[in-house]
Amino acid sequence: MSIAGQFECDVAIVGASISGCAAAALFARRGLRVVLIEQRRDSAAYKRMCTHYILPCARPTLQRLGLDARIEHKGGVRNSLAIWTRWGLIPAVDVAKKNFGYNVRRVTLDPLLRSLATETPGVEYWPGFARRDFAGGRGAWLVWKQRPLKASGVWFPRG
Repeated sequence: MSIAGQFECDVAIVGASISGCAAAALFARRGLRVVLIEQRRDSAAYKRMCTHYILPCARPTLQRLGLDARIEHKGGVRNSLAIWTRWGLIPAVDVAKKNFGYNVRRVTLDPLLRSLATETPGVEYWPGFARRDFAGGRGAWLVWKQRPLKASGVWFPRG
């Protein structure tokens, strides 16, 4: 089946926030063709409700994405966490060591991650397309604002 002006991909990701951009970059690095669909047209848009505390357990993914150095370059602060439990204190880790996360505002993190994803070969970025613009589909064919897209998989991430 052929539709004029169609775009074919392996996966369409609806939402270019943290999880959508990370997934787009990682899928594309594995050789998949990705369409990253975002409702906001401004590539510097960010989630305004919160800052972001990135736990140390996320650091391997940040390193895999090459995002850890970019976060530090943009002023992200290394963090650690001390937790008081009914069994006692779990002390904070020395941030000079390898086990740390980051404090970084979403105004910095979101555009940084979006640029990393959109610069990744294999990622096609579609700003200005929202879920509400989804006009339906049949099988693997989807239509966004009269723009046909054939995708093997569609993912609507949260976050």
